[in-house]
Amino acid sequence: MICLNCGYDYQKCNCLPMGLTDGVYNEEDTTMTFKEELEILINKHSMENDSNTPDFILADYLMECLQNFNKTSRTRENGMGKSRRLYEGGSMKIWVVGVSDCEGNYIVAHCATKEIAERELFKERDRLVKSWKDLDKHYTKDIEDFCRKEKKKTWIDDMYKDMIKNLASNDYENWDNYPQDCPYLYETEILT
Repeated sequence: MICLNCGYDYQKCNCLPMGLTDGVYNEEDTTMTFKEELEILINKHSMENDSNTPDFILADYLMECLQNFNKTSRTRENGMGKSRRLYEGGSMKIWVVGVSDCEGNYIVAHCATKEIAERELFKERDRLVKSWKDLDKHYTKDIEDFCRKEKKKTWIDDMYKDMIKNLASNDYENWDNYPQDCPYLYETEILT
């Protein structure tokens, strides 16, 4: 028989004579819930002492942690089930968004769907256009001064305007901005 207050054998504890216990638990009796057994275990090992929190509150907290963990695990499994359907056969289709120019290229994003990839592609295009507009504002005066001084028109005069015009349409498959930055999108598969 175990003391419900301290978790020790009721004959060796001091709770019963002091009237501090709600009763005893017979180890052969299986009517106790997991939470009740957890409360006893917490008390038996004095786990409540560091936080000065009653065992039943710690037991409630741990039970909620376990329930949340189980819920999260089920959600993960459900989500993995959906993901597995995307890459049956050991590979998964993805869409890559990047930017290339005459000096190289860099990847902006790897996307699970074409819709997400197109959104990222247009965001990158808009970022490039904004930066070119900012550069155009900055350099226009310098270029105009240079052209007036040299009394000639240079290739750089309309460069930024052309770069912006080249990417103005939403038909990204036909964008041609070489040798300047040009966002791209392509589909590929990765092994899983």
